[in-house]
Amino acid sequence: STFARLFPHPTGQNGYEEIVAAGDRILKNAALDAAEGPEATLSQKRAALADPACRQALALVRAGLAKPMQIPRTGKSSVTDPVFGDLRNLRRLGRLLKVEQYVYFADGRTAAATASFGDALRLTDAVRTDTFISALAADAVDQSNVYAFSFHMDQWSLADCNRVLRLVSDRLAV
Repeated sequence: STFARLFPHPTGQNGYEEIVAAGDRILKNAALDAAEGPEATLSQKRAALADPACRQALALVRAGLAKPMQIPRTGKSSVTDPVFGDLRNLRRLGRLLKVEQYVYFADGRTAAATASFGDALRLTDAVRTDTFISALAADAVDQSNVYAFSFHMDQWSLADCNRVLRLVSDRLAV
């Protein structure tokens, strides 16, 4: 697994350990595969969120985001280095968060959808390091989530708009 390669001696103190473990959990997940396509139904998206591996992955992402992160990579790593296996999983985690947002919007839970969108942004900010490939992977996840999230602007309340403004302001302040 990517986790075992990157963290032969996990500390439990590094949030990136949970992020990588989350990605490993859903790497080959049939429920998420079915929920990702453009033809995916709301039922398929709900089934993915009900899948135990997807639920565990979302919990791990949020646990990881609550901790300090240290990514075991340097700017001298090459793209063929196996240490970049975590970026493959990042895109998968971004798609899982996008599915979660879609279901929350379908259920009228706009505040939860906005919080999930914020988690997606925090996730990509955490993995965007000094390497070009990590920045590209993070940007791809950002673009996908922002694009999908923007389709639901007509559902946002004033409070949701304020949350989005705070997310953007916090991001620009970094």
